[in-house]
Amino acid sequence: MKLGSSQQPVAAGDRGCSTVDYKSDADRETAHNNSQSQISTSSAFVLIFTNEYTVPRFFVEFSLVSVVRFSFSFAALLWYLKPSLRRYIMGELGQLKVVVVQGKRLVIRDFKSSDPYVVVKLGNQTAKTKVINCCLNPVWNEELNFSLTESGGILNLEVFDKDLLKTDDKMGNAQLDLRPIVSATRLRDILRVSSGETTLRKVAPNRENCLVRESSINCVNGVVMQNVWLRLGGVESGELELTIKLITPSN
Repeated sequence: MKLGSSQQPVAAGDRGCSTVDYKSDADRETAHNNSQSQISTSSAFVLIFTNEYTVPRFFVEFSLVSVVRFSFSFAALLWYLKPSLRRYIMGELGQLKVVVVQGKRLVIRDFKSSDPYVVVKLGNQTAKTKVINCCLNPVWNEELNFSLTESGGILNLEVFDKDLLKTDDKMGNAQLDLRPIVSATRLRDILRVSSGETTLRKVAPNRENCLVRESSINCVNGVVMQNVWLRLGGVESGELELTIKLITPSN
């Protein structure tokens, strides 16, 4: 049987196949384009199956793009922020330099004297001074360096008597709260102090600290520093003098 010029496409189901006969190549091309358009539209909502959830791939891809864009935007914002503010946001406060200056009236742990040295701890960081033999009023003038990563850190100090044949004897301990010097550093940034010498704040002795006398926190040519005298606890007598410097990246 011949097909006329106005006859519609006939499905070839009776021949056991799923193809469609078209009257011309133009009809075949039009049908192909329509099919591709439908596939492209629906592909955006293809589902990704996991063990517990079914999530539209479109939304997954959109979320990933949003996260990447936000990350780049936040990084750019931090880059253009004032360095001091960027430092605090990222939790990098700076380098803490602890100068163990001297000790006074330390206790006797040997026959007539002691061989003292100081162990300083900040978090999981530990450093110690050299040993000064046979001295109850030692002068170390030794600088120990620490990385300060939290504003509420406590500096722990302990004095020992060095012994060769037994465990080193304890000669007292003290603590120093670092929050005042950190807050003074922030005040320096707010006031934009970079030269000369300026007193930023003072810390008075009380029952909660080991200060022997009032301590001033000064900014000297842009560097924030604090000189303190600490009373040693757990022993009859003894004091330590420290100079604390907080070195931060330049503004």
